[in-house]
Amino acid sequence: MKRKGQVETVGLVIIVVLLVVIGLFILKASLVPDEDSFDNEYLSLKANSLRETIMESSLCNIQVKDEITNCQFNYTSCLKDCKELEGFIFKIINNSVEKNIDYYFTASGQNLNMKIGKECKNSISSSLQPIASTDIKVKIDVCR
Repeated sequence: MKRKGQVETVGLVIIVVLLVVIGLFILKASLVPDEDSFDNEYLSLKANSLRETIMESSLCNIQVKDEITNCQFNYTSCLKDCKELEGFIFKIINNSVEKNIDYYFTASGQNLNMKIGKECKNSISSSLQPIASTDIKVKIDVCR
């Protein structure tokens, strides 16, 4: 009788250990982040950071976002014209982004349609940033 009780106890312990091991594998599999999701988050953060860097950059004591607003009225405070501003933004982006990554910067509003870079089908976009007191919205797409 005693022997039968020990065998049942050992069997029960083995079943519990197996259930714990299986549970750990399931838990590990559910907690591992999706690789693609991680890449998307990283590119989204990168796009938002780059957009913010561009908007807050200064030239001749005026921020780029203010100069973009001026371009809506075909006027620039610091540069010769809006094409020169596009060139300045282009340089900021090229100095900030790895050489193998394409991007597409847009600033659009009434009387303004600024586009810099290559439009891409598969991209991660920054959030759309409105410029205060205007209808201008700025975003940047980082191509995959």
